[in-house]
Amino acid sequence: IRPSTSPYSAPILFVGKKDGTLRMCIDYRGLNATTIKNRYPLPRVDDLLDKLKGSAYFSSIDLQQGYNQIHIEASDIPKTAFRTPFGHFEYTVLSFGLTNAPATFQAVMDRMFRPYIDRFVVCYLDDILVYSKTREEHLEHLKLVLEVLRREQMFAKRAKCFWAQPQVEYLGHIVSATGVKMDPRKVAVVRDWPVPQNLQELRKFLGLTNYFRKFIKQYSVLAAPLTNLTRKGAFISLESWTSECQQAFEELKRVVADDITLAFPDHSLPFLVELFSDALIYGSGAVLLQEGRPIAFTSKKFSGAETRYTTGEQELLAVIHALKEWRCYLEGRPFTLKTDHKPLTFLQSVPTLNRRQARWMEFLARFDCVWEHIAGR
Repeated sequence: IRPSTSPYSAPILFVGKKDGTLRMCIDYRGLNATTIKNRYPLPRVDDLLDKLKGSAYFSSIDLQQGYNQIHIEASDIPKTAFRTPFGHFEYTVLSFGLTNAPATFQAVMDRMFRPYIDRFVVCYLDDILVYSKTREEHLEHLKLVLEVLRREQMFAKRAKCFWAQPQVEYLGHIVSATGVKMDPRKVAVVRDWPVPQNLQELRKFLGLTNYFRKFIKQYSVLAAPLTNLTRKGAFISLESWTSECQQAFEELKRVVADDITLAFPDHSLPFLVELFSDALIYGSGAVLLQEGRPIAFTSKKFSGAETRYTTGEQELLAVIHALKEWRCYLEGRPFTLKTDHKPLTFLQSVPTLNRRQARWMEFLARFDCVWEHIAGR
Protein backbone atom coordinates (compact mmCIF):
# COMPACT_ATOMS: atom_id res chain seq x y z
CA ILE A 1 0.00 0.00 0.00
CA ARG A 2 0.98 3.64 -0.31
CA PRO A 3 -0.36 6.99 0.93
CA SER A 4 -3.31 8.25 -1.10
CA THR A 5 -4.95 11.52 -2.10
CA SER A 6 -7.79 9.71 -3.87
CA PRO A 7 -11.39 10.94 -3.60
CA TYR A 8 -12.34 7.30 -2.93
CA SER A 9 -12.37 6.16 0.70
CA ALA A 10 -13.56 2.77 1.97
CA PRO A 11 -13.75 1.77 5.67
CA ILE A 12 -11.63 -1.07 7.10
CA LEU A 13 -12.20 -3.98 9.46
CA PHE A 14 -10.07 -6.84 10.82
CA VAL A 15 -10.86 -10.56 10.66
CA GLY A 16 -9.11 -13.24 12.73
CA LYS A 17 -7.14 -15.98 10.90
CA LYS A 18 -6.56 -19.61 11.91
CA ASP A 19 -2.97 -18.88 12.97
CA GLY A 20 -4.09 -16.17 15.40
CA THR A 21 -3.03 -13.23 13.26
CA LEU A 22 -5.39 -10.63 11.85
CA ARG A 23 -6.30 -9.99 8.23
CA MET A 24 -7.19 -6.45 7.28
CA CYS A 25 -10.29 -6.30 5.10
CA ILE A 26 -11.66 -3.33 3.22
CA ASP A 27 -15.39 -2.73 2.93
CA TYR A 28 -15.57 -2.22 -0.84
CA ARG A 29 -19.34 -2.60 -1.14
CA GLY A 30 -19.75 0.90 -2.56
CA LEU A 31 -17.01 0.40 -5.16
CA ASN A 32 -18.19 -3.11 -6.02
CA ALA A 33 -21.73 -1.90 -6.69
CA THR A 34 -20.49 0.28 -9.57
CA THR A 35 -17.84 -2.12 -10.90
CA ILE A 36 -18.38 -3.90 -14.24
CA LYS A 37 -18.17 -7.58 -13.32
CA ASN A 38 -15.45 -9.87 -14.66
CA ARG A 39 -17.25 -13.09 -15.63
CA TYR A 40 -14.16 -15.29 -15.89
CA PRO A 41 -15.29 -18.66 -14.47
CA LEU A 42 -13.97 -20.27 -11.32
CA PRO A 43 -13.57 -24.06 -11.62
CA ARG A 44 -15.95 -26.40 -9.82
CA VAL A 45 -14.27 -28.24 -6.96
CA ASP A 46 -15.78 -31.57 -8.07
CA ASP A 47 -14.34 -31.12 -11.57
CA LEU A 48 -10.86 -30.51 -10.15
CA LEU A 49 -11.01 -33.57 -7.90
CA ASP A 50 -12.15 -35.76 -10.81
CA LYS A 51 -8.82 -35.09 -12.56
CA LEU A 52 -6.85 -36.96 -9.91
CA LYS A 53 -7.78 -40.51 -10.98
CA GLY A 54 -4.73 -42.80 -11.08
CA SER A 55 -2.41 -40.48 -9.15
CA ALA A 56 -0.34 -41.70 -6.21
CA TYR A 57 1.78 -38.64 -5.35
CA PHE A 58 0.52 -35.18 -4.52
CA SER A 59 2.00 -31.78 -3.69
CA SER A 60 -0.13 -28.88 -2.50
CA ILE A 61 1.21 -25.34 -2.89
CA ASP A 62 -0.42 -22.37 -1.21
CA LEU A 63 0.72 -18.97 -2.43
CA GLN A 64 1.76 -16.34 0.11
CA GLN A 65 -0.99 -13.70 0.14
CA GLY A 66 -1.77 -14.64 -3.45
CA TYR A 67 -3.95 -11.67 -4.33
CA ASN A 68 -1.27 -9.24 -3.16
CA GLN A 69 1.16 -10.68 -5.72
CA ILE A 70 -0.91 -9.32 -8.62
CA HIS A 71 -0.29 -5.68 -9.58
CA ILE A 72 -3.25 -3.62 -10.74
CA GLU A 73 -3.52 -0.95 -13.43
CA ALA A 74 -2.22 2.47 -12.41
CA SER A 75 -5.54 4.09 -13.31
CA ASP A 76 -7.39 1.74 -10.93
CA ILE A 77 -5.13 2.25 -7.91
CA PRO A 78 -6.97 5.35 -6.56
CA LYS A 79 -10.25 3.40 -6.51
CA THR A 80 -8.84 1.04 -3.87
CA ALA A 81 -8.26 3.84 -1.34
CA PHE A 82 -9.28 3.28 2.28
CA ARG A 83 -9.21 5.29 5.47
CA THR A 84 -7.55 4.45 8.80
CA PRO A 85 -6.79 6.32 12.04
CA PHE A 86 -3.26 6.72 10.67
CA GLY A 87 -4.14 8.22 7.31
CA HIS A 88 -5.47 7.59 3.82
CA PHE A 89 -3.93 4.73 1.80
CA GLU A 90 -4.43 2.84 -1.46
CA TYR A 91 -3.44 -0.55 -2.84
CA THR A 92 -1.01 -1.01 -5.72
CA VAL A 93 -1.85 -4.73 -5.82
CA LEU A 94 -5.01 -6.81 -5.89
CA SER A 95 -6.87 -6.64 -2.58
CA PHE A 96 -9.33 -8.93 -0.81
CA GLY A 97 -12.84 -7.59 -1.03
CA LEU A 98 -12.72 -6.35 -4.61
CA THR A 99 -15.55 -8.00 -6.54
CA ASN A 100 -13.35 -8.92 -9.52
CA ALA A 101 -10.39 -10.18 -7.47
CA PRO A 102 -11.26 -13.93 -7.62
CA ALA A 103 -11.95 -13.93 -11.37
CA THR A 104 -8.83 -11.88 -12.09
CA PHE A 105 -6.62 -14.12 -9.97
CA GLN A 106 -8.03 -17.35 -11.45
CA ALA A 107 -7.40 -16.04 -14.97
CA VAL A 108 -3.77 -15.30 -14.05
CA MET A 109 -3.27 -18.80 -12.62
CA ASP A 110 -4.87 -20.46 -15.64
CA ARG A 111 -2.63 -18.45 -17.98
CA MET A 112 0.51 -19.30 -16.01
CA PHE A 113 -0.14 -23.03 -15.89
CA ARG A 114 -2.05 -23.47 -19.15
CA PRO A 115 0.43 -26.04 -20.61
CA TYR A 116 0.06 -28.20 -17.48
CA ILE A 117 -3.57 -27.68 -16.42
CA ASP A 118 -5.48 -31.00 -16.31
CA ARG A 119 -2.27 -32.89 -17.17
CA PHE A 120 -0.67 -32.76 -13.74
CA VAL A 121 -1.81 -29.45 -12.24
CA VAL A 122 -5.14 -28.13 -10.97
CA CYS A 123 -5.60 -24.65 -9.51
CA TYR A 124 -8.34 -23.07 -7.48
CA LEU A 125 -7.32 -19.46 -6.89
CA ASP A 126 -4.08 -19.61 -4.86
CA ASP A 127 -4.38 -23.34 -4.05
CA ILE A 128 -2.24 -25.37 -6.47
CA LEU A 129 -2.20 -29.17 -6.56
CA VAL A 130 0.41 -31.17 -8.48
CA TYR A 131 -0.48 -34.84 -9.01
CA SER A 132 1.45 -37.73 -10.60
CA LYS A 133 1.42 -41.50 -10.97
CA THR A 134 5.03 -42.17 -9.85
CA ARG A 135 7.53 -40.41 -7.61
CA GLU A 136 10.00 -39.89 -10.46
CA GLU A 137 7.28 -38.37 -12.62
CA HIS A 138 6.15 -36.22 -9.71
CA LEU A 139 9.59 -34.71 -9.17
CA GLU A 140 9.71 -33.74 -12.85
CA HIS A 141 6.26 -32.19 -12.61
CA LEU A 142 7.24 -30.25 -9.49
CA LYS A 143 10.31 -28.90 -11.24
CA LEU A 144 8.17 -27.54 -14.08
CA VAL A 145 5.66 -25.96 -11.70
CA LEU A 146 8.33 -24.31 -9.55
CA GLU A 147 10.03 -22.97 -12.67
CA VAL A 148 6.76 -21.28 -13.63
CA LEU A 149 6.40 -19.74 -10.17
CA ARG A 150 9.99 -18.48 -10.26
CA ARG A 151 9.58 -17.01 -13.75
CA GLU A 152 6.36 -15.26 -12.75
CA GLN A 153 7.87 -14.17 -9.40
CA MET A 154 5.07 -15.80 -7.41
CA PHE A 155 5.93 -16.83 -3.86
CA ALA A 156 4.53 -19.73 -1.83
CA LYS A 157 3.96 -19.95 1.92
CA ARG A 158 6.38 -22.67 2.99
CA ALA A 159 4.46 -23.68 6.12
CA LYS A 160 1.35 -24.45 4.06
CA CYS A 161 3.06 -26.46 1.29
CA PHE A 162 3.30 -30.25 1.30
CA TRP A 163 5.59 -32.09 -1.09
CA ALA A 164 5.35 -35.54 -2.74
CA GLN A 165 2.83 -36.96 -0.27
CA PRO A 166 0.64 -40.09 -0.66
CA GLN A 167 -2.28 -37.98 0.57
CA VAL A 168 -2.85 -34.25 1.09
CA GLU A 169 -5.61 -31.86 2.08
CA TYR A 170 -7.01 -29.92 -0.87
CA LEU A 171 -10.02 -27.61 -0.86
CA GLY A 172 -11.51 -29.13 2.28
CA HIS A 173 -10.97 -32.73 1.15
CA ILE A 174 -8.34 -35.42 1.71
CA VAL A 175 -7.13 -36.85 -1.62
CA SER A 176 -5.09 -40.01 -2.10
CA ALA A 177 -4.68 -42.86 -4.57
CA THR A 178 -7.79 -44.55 -3.16
CA GLY A 179 -10.09 -41.57 -3.67
CA VAL A 180 -11.37 -38.51 -1.85
CA LYS A 181 -12.85 -38.09 1.61
CA MET A 182 -13.88 -35.29 3.93
CA ASP A 183 -11.22 -33.38 5.84
CA PRO A 184 -11.25 -34.82 9.41
CA ARG A 185 -10.86 -31.30 10.82
CA LYS A 186 -14.10 -30.20 9.18
CA VAL A 187 -15.77 -33.46 10.22
CA ALA A 188 -14.80 -32.67 13.82
CA VAL A 189 -16.34 -29.21 13.51
CA VAL A 190 -19.64 -30.77 12.40
CA ARG A 191 -19.50 -33.50 15.04
CA ASP A 192 -18.99 -30.98 17.85
CA TRP A 193 -21.51 -28.43 16.56
CA PRO A 194 -23.91 -27.37 19.35
CA VAL A 195 -27.67 -27.23 18.82
CA PRO A 196 -28.39 -24.05 16.81
CA GLN A 197 -29.94 -21.34 18.95
CA ASN A 198 -31.16 -19.17 16.07
CA LEU A 199 -31.61 -19.07 12.31
CA GLN A 200 -28.11 -17.73 11.65
CA GLU A 201 -26.46 -20.62 13.51
CA LEU A 202 -28.68 -23.14 11.71
CA ARG A 203 -27.74 -21.70 8.31
CA LYS A 204 -24.05 -21.95 9.18
CA PHE A 205 -24.47 -25.61 10.11
CA LEU A 206 -26.40 -26.41 6.94
CA GLY A 207 -23.87 -24.51 4.84
CA LEU A 208 -21.03 -26.65 6.16
CA THR A 209 -22.84 -29.97 5.82
CA ASN A 210 -24.12 -29.03 2.36
CA TYR A 211 -20.51 -28.65 1.16
CA PHE A 212 -20.12 -32.40 1.75
CA ARG A 213 -23.50 -33.50 0.44
CA LYS A 214 -21.92 -35.66 -2.28
CA PHE A 215 -20.60 -37.89 0.55
CA ILE A 216 -24.00 -38.24 2.25
CA LYS A 217 -26.71 -40.66 1.17
CA GLN A 218 -30.02 -38.78 0.80
CA TYR A 219 -28.67 -35.55 2.25
CA SER A 220 -31.71 -33.50 1.22
CA VAL A 221 -34.07 -36.01 2.84
CA LEU A 222 -32.09 -36.13 6.09
CA ALA A 223 -31.79 -32.35 6.26
CA ALA A 224 -35.41 -31.59 5.28
CA PRO A 225 -36.69 -30.87 8.82
CA LEU A 226 -33.82 -28.39 9.24
CA THR A 227 -34.07 -26.73 5.83
CA ASN A 228 -37.80 -26.28 6.46
CA LEU A 229 -36.83 -24.14 9.46
CA THR A 230 -34.95 -21.71 7.20
CA ARG A 231 -38.19 -20.54 5.60
CA LYS A 232 -39.25 -17.04 6.49
CA GLY A 233 -40.86 -16.98 9.93
CA ALA A 234 -40.28 -20.70 10.62
CA PHE A 235 -37.50 -20.42 13.24
CA ILE A 236 -39.02 -17.81 15.56
CA SER A 237 -37.70 -19.24 18.84
CA LEU A 238 -36.25 -22.42 20.33
CA GLU A 239 -39.80 -23.73 20.57
CA SER A 240 -39.60 -24.16 16.79
CA TRP A 241 -36.87 -26.76 17.34
CA THR A 242 -38.90 -29.97 17.47
CA SER A 243 -37.85 -33.52 18.27
CA GLU A 244 -37.86 -34.18 14.52
CA CYS A 245 -35.38 -31.32 14.06
CA GLN A 246 -33.16 -32.68 16.83
CA GLN A 247 -33.22 -36.15 15.29
CA ALA A 248 -32.28 -34.75 11.86
CA PHE A 249 -29.50 -32.67 13.44
CA GLU A 250 -28.00 -35.67 15.25
CA GLU A 251 -28.34 -37.93 12.20
CA LEU A 252 -26.56 -35.43 9.95
CA LYS A 253 -23.69 -35.21 12.42
CA ARG A 254 -23.51 -39.00 12.57
CA VAL A 255 -23.41 -39.59 8.81
CA VAL A 256 -20.80 -36.87 8.31
CA ALA A 257 -18.59 -38.72 10.81
CA ASP A 258 -18.90 -42.01 8.86
CA ASP A 259 -15.61 -41.25 7.01
CA ILE A 260 -16.75 -42.40 3.56
CA THR A 261 -14.13 -42.46 0.79
CA LEU A 262 -15.43 -41.75 -2.71
CA ALA A 263 -13.63 -43.27 -5.68
CA PHE A 264 -12.40 -41.14 -8.55
CA PRO A 265 -14.46 -41.63 -11.74
CA ASP A 266 -12.81 -43.84 -14.36
CA HIS A 267 -14.22 -43.20 -17.83
CA SER A 268 -12.90 -46.54 -19.08
CA LEU A 269 -15.32 -48.35 -16.75
CA PRO A 270 -19.14 -48.52 -16.91
CA PHE A 271 -21.22 -46.33 -14.59
CA LEU A 272 -24.18 -47.48 -12.52
CA VAL A 273 -26.85 -45.13 -11.15
CA GLU A 274 -28.89 -46.59 -8.29
CA LEU A 275 -31.94 -44.81 -6.89
CA PHE A 276 -33.04 -44.84 -3.26
CA SER A 277 -36.82 -44.85 -3.41
CA ASP A 278 -37.42 -45.72 0.23
CA ALA A 279 -37.90 -42.16 1.50
CA LEU A 280 -40.25 -40.35 -0.86
CA ILE A 281 -41.91 -38.29 1.87
CA TYR A 282 -39.37 -35.48 1.69
CA GLY A 283 -37.45 -36.26 -1.49
CA SER A 284 -35.27 -38.75 -3.30
CA GLY A 285 -31.66 -39.84 -3.51
CA ALA A 286 -29.25 -41.73 -5.75
CA VAL A 287 -25.68 -42.97 -5.85
CA LEU A 288 -23.25 -43.10 -8.79
CA LEU A 289 -21.17 -46.29 -8.70
CA GLN A 290 -18.30 -47.99 -10.50
CA GLU A 291 -17.32 -51.56 -9.65
CA GLY A 292 -19.40 -51.30 -6.49
CA ARG A 293 -17.60 -48.20 -5.18
CA PRO A 294 -19.47 -44.91 -4.76
CA ILE A 295 -18.33 -41.97 -6.89
CA ALA A 296 -20.90 -39.53 -5.49
CA PHE A 297 -24.28 -39.28 -3.81
CA THR A 298 -27.01 -36.85 -4.79
CA SER A 299 -30.43 -36.05 -3.41
CA LYS A 300 -33.38 -33.76 -4.02
CA LYS A 301 -35.86 -32.31 -1.58
CA PHE A 302 -39.35 -32.21 -3.09
CA SER A 303 -41.06 -28.85 -3.38
CA GLY A 304 -44.61 -28.40 -2.13
CA ALA A 305 -46.05 -29.22 -5.54
CA GLU A 306 -43.74 -32.21 -6.04
CA THR A 307 -44.89 -33.82 -2.78
CA ARG A 308 -48.31 -34.16 -4.43
CA TYR A 309 -46.98 -36.08 -7.44
CA THR A 310 -47.88 -39.75 -7.74
CA THR A 311 -45.22 -42.22 -6.61
CA GLY A 312 -44.43 -43.00 -10.24
CA GLU A 313 -43.92 -39.33 -11.04
CA GLN A 314 -41.75 -38.82 -7.97
CA GLU A 315 -39.50 -41.72 -8.90
CA LEU A 316 -39.27 -40.43 -12.46
CA LEU A 317 -38.38 -37.01 -11.06
CA ALA A 318 -35.65 -38.71 -9.00
CA VAL A 319 -34.26 -40.23 -12.20
CA ILE A 320 -34.29 -36.86 -13.96
CA HIS A 321 -32.50 -35.18 -11.07
CA ALA A 322 -29.77 -37.85 -10.91
CA LEU A 323 -29.14 -37.71 -14.67
CA LYS A 324 -28.94 -33.92 -14.61
CA GLU A 325 -26.53 -34.03 -11.67
CA TRP A 326 -24.20 -36.54 -13.38
CA ARG A 327 -24.80 -35.58 -16.98
CA CYS A 328 -21.08 -34.91 -17.51
CA TYR A 329 -20.35 -38.58 -16.70
CA LEU A 330 -23.33 -40.26 -18.38
CA GLU A 331 -24.31 -38.45 -21.56
CA GLY A 332 -22.96 -40.04 -24.73
CA ARG A 333 -22.09 -43.41 -23.18
CA PRO A 334 -24.07 -46.50 -22.12
CA PHE A 335 -24.77 -46.96 -18.41
CA THR A 336 -27.10 -48.87 -16.10
CA LEU A 337 -29.94 -47.25 -14.16
CA LYS A 338 -31.00 -49.41 -11.23
CA THR A 339 -34.45 -48.79 -9.76
CA ASP A 340 -37.80 -50.48 -9.41
CA HIS A 341 -40.14 -50.45 -12.40
CA LYS A 342 -42.40 -47.60 -11.30
CA PRO A 343 -40.82 -44.94 -13.56
CA LEU A 344 -41.05 -47.19 -16.63
CA THR A 345 -44.55 -48.36 -15.70
CA PHE A 346 -45.62 -44.77 -15.21
CA LEU A 347 -44.37 -43.75 -18.66
CA GLN A 348 -46.09 -46.69 -20.33
CA SER A 349 -49.39 -46.19 -18.51
CA VAL A 350 -49.94 -42.47 -19.10
CA PRO A 351 -52.20 -42.12 -22.18
CA THR A 352 -51.35 -38.46 -22.75
CA LEU A 353 -48.28 -36.67 -21.46
CA ASN A 354 -48.57 -33.18 -20.03
CA ARG A 355 -45.90 -30.60 -20.81
CA ARG A 356 -43.80 -31.45 -17.75
CA GLN A 357 -43.84 -35.16 -18.52
CA ALA A 358 -43.06 -34.48 -22.17
CA ARG A 359 -39.98 -32.49 -21.11
CA TRP A 360 -38.90 -35.43 -18.97
CA MET A 361 -39.32 -37.82 -21.89
CA GLU A 362 -37.30 -35.55 -24.17
CA PHE A 363 -34.52 -35.34 -21.58
CA LEU A 364 -34.42 -39.12 -21.02
CA ALA A 365 -34.09 -39.69 -24.76
CA ARG A 366 -30.62 -38.14 -24.66
CA PHE A 367 -29.24 -41.00 -22.57
CA ASP A 368 -28.24 -44.55 -23.50
CA CYS A 369 -29.28 -46.31 -20.31
CA VAL A 370 -30.33 -49.85 -19.47
CA TRP A 371 -33.04 -49.98 -16.78
CA GLU A 372 -32.32 -52.69 -14.23
CA HIS A 373 -34.93 -53.81 -11.71
CA ILE A 374 -34.07 -53.76 -7.99
CA ALA A 375 -35.29 -57.08 -6.66
CA GLY A 376 -37.74 -57.00 -3.78
CA ARG A 377 -39.30 -53.62 -4.55
